[in-house]
Amino acid sequence: MHQHQHPAWNDLLAWLERHGMDVSSALHVEARSLPFGYGMVALREIGPSVPLFTIPAGALLNAITLAPHYPKAKPKLSSVQIISLHLFLHRPVNGKSSDPLFGPYIAVLPAEFDTHPLTWRRKQRQAVPPPGLWLLDKLPRFVQRDLGRVEKAFQSDWERVQSYLRSKPNVLDAATNSHAQGILDDPTLVEDDFLWAWLNVNTRCIFYRTKDAKSDPDNLTLCPILDFANHSSVVPTMTPQASKQDIWDMALKNKPADFTLLSPSEKSTSVGEELYLQYGFHSNQFLFVEYGFADSISGAAVLSGDQNADIDITPMVEDFVAARGDLGEWMKQRLLEEGYWGEWTLHSSPKPAHPSYRLITALRLYAALPSKVTNLNEIDDLEAQLSSWLEVVGGQRECISEENEVLWRKSLEQICKTVLEAATTHSKSLEVPPTEQSVAGAVSCVKSLWEEERYVAEAVMQSIEANETF
Repeated sequence: MHQHQHPAWNDLLAWLERHGMDVSSALHVEARSLPFGYGMVALREIGPSVPLFTIPAGALLNAITLAPHYPKAKPKLSSVQIISLHLFLHRPVNGKSSDPLFGPYIAVLPAEFDTHPLTWRRKQRQAVPPPGLWLLDKLPRFVQRDLGRVEKAFQSDWERVQSYLRSKPNVLDAATNSHAQGILDDPTLVEDDFLWAWLNVNTRCIFYRTKDAKSDPDNLTLCPILDFANHSSVVPTMTPQASKQDIWDMALKNKPADFTLLSPSEKSTSVGEELYLQYGFHSNQFLFVEYGFADSISGAAVLSGDQNADIDITPMVEDFVAARGDLGEWMKQRLLEEGYWGEWTLHSSPKPAHPSYRLITALRLYAALPSKVTNLNEIDDLEAQLSSWLEVVGGQRECISEENEVLWRKSLEQICKTVLEAATTHSKSLEVPPTEQSVAGAVSCVKSLWEEERYVAEAVMQSIEANETF
């Protein structure tokens, strides 16, 4: 046993072996303690695209393996809901879960999510607030808004699980979490347990076919061993081995497939080297609200276009439109009608750094109308300007006019300056309080969010100054 091996690693392997997994020669990794939690480390030299381990289908925690143990409901529980329900009923106590089905696996899941922003949002009114709560007010505006989307999803699943247990209270008889029974009397007293369960599902589930349609959102599973892997968007990462159903987009005919994880295809891995996953191609803003972390940002790499960075600046653009009064409201309605309201983003790559087409389209309309006018009645040719813009949207003309192209780029530059100034100010103000060293990692993540906004805005401004074509 390696001195930094996870203390429950051998129990997990023994449980997996009982499910039919080869935990000797076919297992090339183990979970070890690292400076920032646990990670997946190579036990031996590993070549490219080598199977690291194979988890039997019966040891995967998903809607298929749980279905025989829960009464059916109408409407049925989603994958997120039934997995969260099971974790809620069997939350470990002192690092041990007594769940007869998945206990040794549940025991190695993260014990808490104190520095996840959803935890801050849900616990902000508690008598003893979680560490880092003050960071809620330090988040970029779009991140605060998007966190609301995640909270809405949590609340919907929480209410559905409550409804399910009220209609089928006998399910609680199998609970090994002594708090679970309280859900029928006062759900607020056990919300922390469900939040823990839901965050484990939301941050650790991977795509896995449990439904006939490949696009079904219920194609999810929790996978033992895999969820020890940390994220990286930079180094070569591991990949799941595609099943026959996925390769040929076939419906599930027989039993679900076992899950095999492959080593990075681009390189060999040394003994003791950490192996990573990439949690999809997402922006830092998305990674933070969904997973509770953000990638570090290199200003030089972003400005050169070598590091992909995206930011959603919708709240700032909304401010610019709202400042136009009645005219701004008219613009908003036209953009809504054509499907171009919101989701306005800036990108560092591919070079040159650029605004999204959605943002360009919105700014063309914004710049088509006199900048100092806020009253609709003061514009005589409103419909003519709208008609020209609609022709551009419809692909009938390339631009409204040369003047309009100059004006919308000036508006974009002004917006970028606003983003840059706010990001610089907030980034400099973020410091770890001496009494809250436990949130140093979270502070670093929030600072990365602001630095990303700063550098992407600066990169787009450089593109404007260089008269780059977008």
